[in-house]
Amino acid sequence: MKEKAVLVCGGEIRDYSWLRTRIAALDPCRIICADVGARHCLNIDVSPEMVIGDFDSLNPALAESLARRGTRISGYPPEKDQTDTQLALEYALSLEPEEIRIFGALGGRIDHTLANMSILKIALDQGVPARLIDEWSEILLTRDRCVLEGEEGQTVSLFPFTTSVTGLTLQGFAYPLENDVMEVGRPYVVTNAETHYWIGKTLQALERIPEAREAFTTGAAQRSSDDPPLPFVTVTPAQDEHVRKCRAALEVL
Repeated sequence: MKEKAVLVCGGEIRDYSWLRTRIAALDPCRIICADVGARHCLNIDVSPEMVIGDFDSLNPALAESLARRGTRISGYPPEKDQTDTQLALEYALSLEPEEIRIFGALGGRIDHTLANMSILKIALDQGVPARLIDEWSEILLTRDRCVLEGEEGQTVSLFPFTTSVTGLTLQGFAYPLENDVMEVGRPYVVTNAETHYWIGKTLQALERIPEAREAFTTGAAQRSSDDPPLPFVTVTPAQDEHVRKCRAALEVL
């Protein structure tokens, strides 16, 4: 049976009772620390199985204390190509875990936070679910489909990690979406009726009428200025125009 892996990094953790409870809920799990993240573990009286890093931040006396408790220490030179968190994540992945939870990787320096967000793709590419977690939020990457479990009233924010994300569908949300588009530089959803309109016109010209009707139907279902406004959803004049064109095309098919 695969176990979960926990990474503890050196970022800000204010509530140690929260950290202790979250890690206990994942037991049994493999605990790995990135450099000075080991300090967080000692503060909740947890001995990690491995501490990895260049130890530019970890007190030597602290490292010796951990070694006496049976923790393995894996040191790297400061001049390296990976961050300490990436090294810890790669070790965790070598254990073939069921999933990975990463604590102490958010807050503080924005460059560290962005770097930690980006290495989630390493786990994603290997098919292992991974999340960055702090007292206020959880961050994950998804490529195709994701099911989120939560409580009514919780906030979910979506951001594209590539230039454009298409086919975005949300079900079970206060503001559901169907086959929408999200783009970098526009942190809200835009409709893509224009794409479906021209697909429909092409298919119509090829006399593939059932497929053309499907494309026009999808475009016609996108939001237009006639619909009630939603937060973070914009309908530009061009998009509004093509929603109407798709609806008109359906009337004559």
